[in-house]
Amino acid sequence: SGLEVDFIFVNAYIAIEVNIADAVQHRDLVGLSHFLEEFPQTKAIVVSQDLHPREIRLPQGVISVIPWRLFLQKLWNHEIV
Repeated sequence: SGLEVDFIFVNAYIAIEVNIADAVQHRDLVGLSHFLEEFPQTKAIVVSQDLHPREIRLPQGVISVIPWRLFLQKLWNHEIV
């Protein structure tokens, strides 16, 4: 389909998309939303330059938008994987 997700971990339990946007929008979530259709149990994350963490609820599931600095802190503290 030409869609992609940047990182997939733990047998599709975690899918991560890295996006340069200052404010992630629905059009930035196409790859993750299609991935969630196939793997609905997936923890979907977008790492971006957003200033604050937030969740975007789609019919396919919830996508967490996490500012890159916070994501790295959570990753180093083993809160992501």
